[in-house]
Amino acid sequence: MPKLLRLVFSFVLLVVPLHGANAQNIAFTPADAALLEACMVNANANAIHARRGCIGAARNVCITEPDGTTTLGTTSCNQREAAWWDKLLNDNYSRLRSGLSPELFSALREAQRAWITYRDAKCAFSYKMFEGGSIRHVLFSDCMLQTTAARAIDLTTILLDWMG
Repeated sequence: MPKLLRLVFSFVLLVVPLHGANAQNIAFTPADAALLEACMVNANANAIHARRGCIGAARNVCITEPDGTTTLGTTSCNQREAAWWDKLLNDNYSRLRSGLSPELFSALREAQRAWITYRDAKCAFSYKMFEGGSIRHVLFSDCMLQTTAARAIDLTTILLDWMG
């Protein structure tokens, strides 16, 4: 990824939501975690399709908070939930590292690297498509949320459904 694009990502993810006195905290809260964990536990009986129904659950609550529907608020809400999915993704990846054979883990690592490249390009397109408009921040953060959550669920499926 070009250096300038990485700089834009860093700016959007870190600086933009912190601008302004009413900007929300981008770290997921205990309430976010509890809501998403409960959703995933309830969804596990129905596997991947039900798990995907959890995507956006904490964000949807967050946007009902004061300033949640502003551009900065919605961006922060997306980032808050994306942080939870990113943690789940990384936790699952670590568990798979120790649970898969070296050959299988090598294949997973290759797939993960390709996925990161895909996610970054996909979300950069969302940002670039609306360059000059403030909606680009909302669309970029939503893309990061949706794409990261989907990948976290993919790894959860490997752990729970494929490996038992």
